[in-house]
Amino acid sequence: MTTGTSLREMLENGETAQVTENEIATPVEGVVESTIEATGDLDVDLNENVVTPSTPATTPQRLGFVDRAEEMGLTLIGEGCFHYIDEFCEVAYRNTYTRGGANIADDFQIPQLAIFTKSLTDDSEWKYVGPISNFYKFVGNGTLVESLRQSLSEFGSPIFNEETFFSSNYSQIRHEMVIQNETDVPSVGGVYPQIILGNSYDGTKASNITFGLFYNNGTDDIRFGFTQKLGKVRQIHMAGSSTTMSSAVGEYVNVFTSNIVDMITENLNNHITAVDVDKSLDLIQKSVGKKRRDVLSEILRSGRETEGVESWSMTSWQLFNVIAKFSTIERNLNAKLLIENAAERVLVVPTQMADAMAIINR
Repeated sequence: MTTGTSLREMLENGETAQVTENEIATPVEGVVESTIEATGDLDVDLNENVVTPSTPATTPQRLGFVDRAEEMGLTLIGEGCFHYIDEFCEVAYRNTYTRGGANIADDFQIPQLAIFTKSLTDDSEWKYVGPISNFYKFVGNGTLVESLRQSLSEFGSPIFNEETFFSSNYSQIRHEMVIQNETDVPSVGGVYPQIILGNSYDGTKASNITFGLFYNNGTDDIRFGFTQKLGKVRQIHMAGSSTTMSSAVGEYVNVFTSNIVDMITENLNNHITAVDVDKSLDLIQKSVGKKRRDVLSEILRSGRETEGVESWSMTSWQLFNVIAKFSTIERNLNAKLLIENAAERVLVVPTQMADAMAIINR
């Protein structure tokens, strides 16, 4: 209420009185006097000259999984079974019940759906994954991958290579796309930008894309995704996602092309100490266990006349190359991500490239 303006003046001017918890409405002639507990704004009915509490706003009720299943791309098969299949695997969400025979809560429907997954091979069997939240938002792997392919096509970037990795129960996917946009780096060769798409059917991870790189180190193909210094994982929002994803992909390709030579050259010239190597191995052990640390340590030592960390002398790019190769052959998706994090920490990233990637990942 405006200071110095009476309620009568507001009524005569056709205004609506709003009284907050900290204001006191002074009774006015012609207005019913009553004590009203202020729980929000008050409306003035000009026809009846009565101040009445406004109707509180109602919060829209969230729809459960079953109510949203069809619009999320799932097909109802039989009673209480929601199914999806694409080029990668199958998934089904089923109602669950208690079994009879105990005379205690027999045949009781449990208010959670169970997840089952299956590969596309003829001899594969359905695997139980676990329960799913009633408010889980399902997005099919095929839907996401096709959206990314479309984004790359719109940007004019043909796909050079694709690889797909799954968790052991097919509930998580990592789909890698190498973009045909080669940059020749001295002492390394052709380096390509890579886009990595992640998704889960059990709600453990949000749909996301990660930027990375692909190159051949002379004997092996190295596929790598950045999640630390060069960008955090971007969550995909399906509404208008094609435009958003296309823009992000295009920006990354531009940043990659403009800066990758400087980044690799800087790391080729950056010599690290035995202490740096040991710190990287310690991080590997802390992240994925001593067994993987020992394997990586043996890889680093191979081909050298003198064993032991103290004798090692290498550049940050050489150490990155070894750890990145180790992450490439790792099959466990969670371990692969942790090893990539350790590899990325080794790199020296030019300020210009880091700033440009920060803008993309906002």
